[in-house]
Amino acid sequence: MELHLIIEGGRDLSEQVYSQISQAIRSGRLAPGQQLPPTRLLAQQLGISRKPVADAYSRLTYDRILVAHTGRGTFVGELGGAGARKVEGAQLASRDTLEKWMGWDTPFRQPFALGRSEYEFIGGAPSPAHFPQEEWRRCILHGLRQDSVDRGRYAPTEGVLELREAIVRHAGYARGVRCAARQVVVTNGAQQSLDLLGRILLEPGSVVAVEDPGYPIARSLFKSQGATVACVPVDREGIVPSKIPDNARLIYVTPAHQFPLGIKWTRQSRHSAS
Repeated sequence: MELHLIIEGGRDLSEQVYSQISQAIRSGRLAPGQQLPPTRLLAQQLGISRKPVADAYSRLTYDRILVAHTGRGTFVGELGGAGARKVEGAQLASRDTLEKWMGWDTPFRQPFALGRSEYEFIGGAPSPAHFPQEEWRRCILHGLRQDSVDRGRYAPTEGVLELREAIVRHAGYARGVRCAARQVVVTNGAQQSLDLLGRILLEPGSVVAVEDPGYPIARSLFKSQGATVACVPVDREGIVPSKIPDNARLIYVTPAHQFPLGIKWTRQSRHSAS
């Protein structure tokens, strides 16, 4: 922690230390929970005797601006003390927007449990035992060695060319998809991909058809973009086409139920995302 105090001779030394520390807390330069230096150390740094510093600490503690813990030290009060500046929610221009986002559901967020069970039934949580840790580590180290020349520079926004070419080969072999590397965009996971698709294809008020039950995060994401989410039931073969709204602009199905080669529906205004 950096504490900058300026001592001017002739004035009350204790008052100077008291006022400057309290002002630092009110202005937010000292955050709640931060530890202050011991009185002896601070006095040595300021070039004054220890008594004025100890008296200032005592006053700050009495005013509940500081909290002293025996054997641990002196800390800024949790609420910044009685004289600290409080920021009211009404003063923030984004208050309504923040409250809206705080009200969103957060599916798949893993709870902080005291222990772990043998099997975790939670979406989006792969089994660590099945992840090839050693192989992944070797690949990371190899990539770092190969990137030693261009390290620190901005990479292509669409992804490294070699990776996109590898994806093209895999997609052609495993999925029968014919494409070129220039048509591939590498994202930071499925959620970023869905967000990008929504920004391109959707407008406020657009209808998105999703499976029910389906991927909760996809529903929340499309809804956050201003779209109207229509939940469509599924049967043993996937989403029920006859239940899809006629005005659906985007249809999202899970990878287990996606249509071959990501074909479009008959209406040109509809798009299939998977």
